[in-house]
Amino acid sequence: PFAIPGSGIGGEPVGSYVVVNAFAAYRLSEMASVRIDAFNLTNNIHHEFSLGEEIPFEANVSLQITL
Repeated sequence: PFAIPGSGIGGEPVGSYVVVNAFAAYRLSEMASVRIDAFNLTNNIHHEFSLGEEIPFEANVSLQITL
């Protein structure tokens, strides 16, 4: 655990956690590709910082077309 200096929480420690982020991409053609990004694959729901928002599992899929 570590404390966040200057956060106004009086040195309250942040618990340890594991976060796994990954991505995979595939080129469909010279002009198109698809990408999948996954954040927090372990679905270890936690607060990134003591006062921060909760970080759940998230996945994004994007298609890029170059004209």
